[in-house]
Amino acid sequence: MNPAALRAIRELAGVKSGDLARAAGISHSFLSNIEAGRKQPSPSVTHTLARRLGVPIDAITVPTSV
Repeated sequence: MNPAALRAIRELAGVKSGDLARAAGISHSFLSNIEAGRKQPSPSVTHTLARRLGVPIDAITVPTSV
């Protein structure tokens, strides 16, 4: 998981974290912990997050280079 990419894509899409959490079937606090890098979602949740954001799975899982 790439927490920074997940958050950036969600924000660019104009999706509120609570709305994405509900759509993915997870709690808002769990999504917050994923975006902060404190928790790792299951593969199923990761796929659901990507699908709900309309991006390929790699967009939120591949580390970004600096």
